[in-house]
Amino acid sequence: MLGRGPALDRAFLGYAFTLLEAGHSCAIATHDAEILAHILNELKQGSFAGPVEFEFLQGAEAEPVSLVRSAGFNARVFLTYGPDWFLYVCHRLAEHPPALIQAIEDCLRFESPESS
Repeated sequence: MLGRGPALDRAFLGYAFTLLEAGHSCAIATHDAEILAHILNELKQGSFAGPVEFEFLQGAEAEPVSLVRSAGFNARVFLTYGPDWFLYVCHRLAEHPPALIQAIEDCLRFESPESS
């Protein structure tokens, strides 16, 4: 699996399924495509008593959100704000450098309402 290593991925999945199997509500927050695919596959095959939803950060790829919603699950998208928002964004960019390239591309394509 991807993510920060196989041990962390296994722990993440183990905790998620422990909550679901016990009937607890569970909010799964990951952008890792392989973890999402694994969880969605298990949810389709298993019978879990607890409600599940998926959480994503604004600015992440839209495909995982669409995948979750098309599978019939709720997906929330959160926006970071507050006095430390810039440090948080820098941390996320350092964590996934291709996002910086995407942000630059998005800025170059941006058209202000005044220019239209």
